Amino acid sequence: MFDPDTAAFLRSAPALPTLASDRIPLELTEAYAQLVTARLREDPAEPPARARLANIADTYELIAVVSDDKDDKRASAFVAATAQQILAKGVSEALADAGPLSRDEVHPALAACLLFLAAEQYPDANEAANALPARGESSAFTVETLLSESILALAKGHLLDILNRARRRGSLGASPEVLPAEATSLLYAALLDGVELLASELLAQPHPLVDTVRFERSGAAFDRVLELATLEHPSAFGDRTLTTTYPGPAHLARLLKGAGETLGEASIQTLPPPKGADEGIWKSWLAHRAKTKPLLWPNHRSALKSGFHETGRSALLTLPTGAGKTTVAEFKIAGVLARKQAVIFLVPTHALADQLRDDLAEAFPDEIIDGSVTTDFDLLLQSLAPPARIEVMTPEMCLARLSLGETAFDGVGLLVFDECHMLSPAAGSLRRALDGMFAVLGFLKATPKADLLFLSAMVKDGRDFADWIHEQTGRQCLLVDPIWKPSRQARGVVLYEAAKVKTILASATSARALAGTKGLGKAAKAHLQARPYVLFGLQHNWNNAGTTDITISELLASDVSLDGTVGPTGPYLLPNANVVSSAIATASAKQGLKTIVFVTTAQQTITNAARIAEALQKLGPHTAFELELRSAIEEEMGPSGQSLVPNQAAAVPHSADLLPIERRLVETYYRRKDGASVIVATTTLSQGMNLPSEVAILSGDKRADLAEGGREALKAHELLNAAGRAGRAGHLANGVVILVPEAILKFTGKVPDNNAKEKLRSILPESDRCIELDDPLNAVLDYIQTSAAAPEVSYVINRLQGDAVDRLEDLKKRSFASFQARKKSDETAFASRIGALKVALDASRTTPWTAHILELSAQSGAAAGILQTLADRLSATEPLPQDVGGWIGWMTDWFAAEPLAAELLGSSEAAARSAVKIKKTANLTPHWPTLKKALEAWVNGRPLAEIEVLLGGSVETYPHCPRAREIATDLATRGFSYAASLVVQVLKAQREAAGQDTDQNPVTGYLATAIKRGFNSQDLVAFAMETKGPLTRVQYHRAHEKAGNAAQRAFGTAPIITITLDD
Repeated sequence: MFDPDTAAFLRSAPALPTLASDRIPLELTEAYAQLVTARLREDPAEPPARARLANIADTYELIAVVSDDKDDKRASAFVAATAQQILAKGVSEALADAGPLSRDEVHPALAACLLFLAAEQYPDANEAANALPARGESSAFTVETLLSESILALAKGHLLDILNRARRRGSLGASPEVLPAEATSLLYAALLDGVELLASELLAQPHPLVDTVRFERSGAAFDRVLELATLEHPSAFGDRTLTTTYPGPAHLARLLKGAGETLGEASIQTLPPPKGADEGIWKSWLAHRAKTKPLLWPNHRSALKSGFHETGRSALLTLPTGAGKTTVAEFKIAGVLARKQAVIFLVPTHALADQLRDDLAEAFPDEIIDGSVTTDFDLLLQSLAPPARIEVMTPEMCLARLSLGETAFDGVGLLVFDECHMLSPAAGSLRRALDGMFAVLGFLKATPKADLLFLSAMVKDGRDFADWIHEQTGRQCLLVDPIWKPSRQARGVVLYEAAKVKTILASATSARALAGTKGLGKAAKAHLQARPYVLFGLQHNWNNAGTTDITISELLASDVSLDGTVGPTGPYLLPNANVVSSAIATASAKQGLKTIVFVTTAQQTITNAARIAEALQKLGPHTAFELELRSAIEEEMGPSGQSLVPNQAAAVPHSADLLPIERRLVETYYRRKDGASVIVATTTLSQGMNLPSEVAILSGDKRADLAEGGREALKAHELLNAAGRAGRAGHLANGVVILVPEAILKFTGKVPDNNAKEKLRSILPESDRCIELDDPLNAVLDYIQTSAAAPEVSYVINRLQGDAVDRLEDLKKRSFASFQARKKSDETAFASRIGALKVALDASRTTPWTAHILELSAQSGAAAGILQTLADRLSATEPLPQDVGGWIGWMTDWFAAEPLAAELLGSSEAAARSAVKIKKTANLTPHWPTLKKALEAWVNGRPLAEIEVLLGGSVETYPHCPRAREIATDLATRGFSYAASLVVQVLKAQREAAGQDTDQNPVTGYLATAIKRGFNSQDLVAFAMETKGPLTRVQYHRAHEKAGNAAQRAFGTAPIITITLDD
């Protein structure tokens, strides 16, 4: 459950007579696992772990406040707070109704907040603050309630709220007239002074009531309360002394003093600007950040101490999942923006680009950075957008921009590459790795003075890569790899009692014999019911032969339905992973736990979400924003269409099949506290997903192997990425990961089978760092040497066209592969492999293509032959189309006439086939007229239901419009718009070569953007840029038409776009 750093920190706490220090992480993990599984199975009995945890919390809290040893205090504070946090969700109703502060007590949630702060575990403190019940509207507004609210704000990092709240002290209720109660309130009032002063110190600004506050420093207030809270005076009975004490204020003063001693070092206000940064911009950004994130996490302090954010330094940051990679990267970004340079931020998927754009826009407001954060790079080419200071894009988009020439990144001072393990083929996609590596090489060449920042949780050993970047830039490249993480997961696998498995299989076999069926049959399968258990590992580095660091817990209160089939030796069991996962998710949701279920296909997200939602209550009324999103979806779908997101369902799907507006609705539902309890998502979307959950369920560890048939195991990084969604720093410090494997795992007594232990190790390795960075060029060179056919070989050869000698020499000298070869003293073998690539390159150049065609081939990766046919067709067309619809017709006619040209669509060619429902091997040529009508309807703003009909689908039978979704989520928005950009580039290159005006055809300036966004004019493209709000394509069309009609009524001259659907 705990990373090695955190486990070591816990073990550094003093031992107790009943608890050895080295057992602390294991005891906390086991207790957490027991409490969560007891909750899932709705066990009314009090788990033994609860009383044990309560004792640990109380004992270590006392050590934390009375010990004089600084290290013991910090470690004990963390142990106590963690134990209290695990117990927090089980706080009794009596305690929940009690006031937060009294003469004799401090609420455990308040204590946990301050203990976490003292232990420098700020994300945990943030979450612990949520455990205190909110003050009711009818509750008295007293100094105690104001103090507790200020402490919670301190734990959440909302320091400005504390100072704003200080101005309300004049409206506090009158102090009690009973002397002890009045004294208690006076002591708490002094502590409130201290908390407010602490906030002002951390913000580096004066207290708003500086003339009336009674202390100069926060520590003075805490010390004074400690002095006054306990008083010894003579007794009237002889020589005895009488001690008067106020234990509540005294204990809180000690807790606040411990927290205050560590907070000063964590304030961001003391961080100086990097070299060359404008101090005013830097301080303005720090002040903005301090409103929500005033404190530096320990790992961020370590990273900043390395100086990675300084000007002229590049870095590879390998922080664990949930450890705030993007958060700490913002300091590097802020320094670059303060030097008035721009930032390029690369992410692996378009969905993640949208999510990150919103996060970065919040972190860097327009008024501070004097510009915007955008993902719409293609719009920027038309000078229609405000200046972008941060551009979020995929590596493929970065490559497209590099193709515009070496000035394309002028003014850029930083490239951030998120999830940089995708540069290695081991991450799953050789083509994606090649695009990423070509983007890095191209950026290094185009912008040699810029810094680079690489982020990943999965990179195993990045030293060689960092050294390579150092060699390329001639400047330092740091490897920053702290292993501490602020969130923890108890990870386990589902298994069953061996005796029960044997019994139900025997019963099913008998039922089959009685029924006389060839397969198991329905009657036999009815016997396949068993109670699921879960095997938890209690630490990362556990002993495979022992049982002291694993535990088995009953998972649910009822049996689940397994599946089975008949093999050569008779019937055997199948895991029925989706049904079992749904049962676990349902139990989790009924207990109020936010849950994510990961499945392997988009269709499974829909069926599993529906299965789970059927067992749960519907959500309450929508929020106003949700209604706005729902209305936008309805307009995009059309009256007869239907969203994939069911209305008010407590379990919702999340996959690439969803429209962007649907994904936004799903995420809004889920983030709402009383919203959807369960998201069912594909494992491919786990990469970078920022949706905190308390329970993550992995439904199966295999998927269909599309290339070879059968089933293939999910890769380690896919499992670990999905597992990392449980728990999220500052939201949910602790989470549970449960894998339902595609094998029936068993145990006998308390001892699991060996294969169960091995399966557990797949989600609980010693480290999540499982991918070694390797240049994808090495894989391509291997293919060439073994004469293996691979599309990536042709792709690399295309990228080397044009000035091929220089490009090949560039790879030989500058590539990461060449660096790796030199590091291994393997230069001769590498030169030989490059020689083989040259032979393949020469063999590809049997036709003397023109220089600009070869250059475009190198820039785009497209085959020169296809680009030449494109150029020839453009030359033979007179006149060229003058509007978006005309170009769509021209392109679809070209694809029909030149079937090989469909290669330009890339993976979107499969979407085209799906849109017209033909097999992947079928001839696409006769279907281009149908696709033409659909694409024209797309840019003319027609709803998806109408596009579905144009594609030959039935909205009555398939109201989700699966064919039209292929246009909306893939073909138009990716492949076809990309192909359009190549058409524009070839046309421009032709005209430049002929000395002609490149602006003769204005529509080409926005063609790719218009197709991608579903627009049919430059006016509409510009209108979309200027119009704020979550509008969809159809809404933009209607709003633009409405605006045009209003303008015409007012002035009689405004152009109107007429939207028609061609027959």
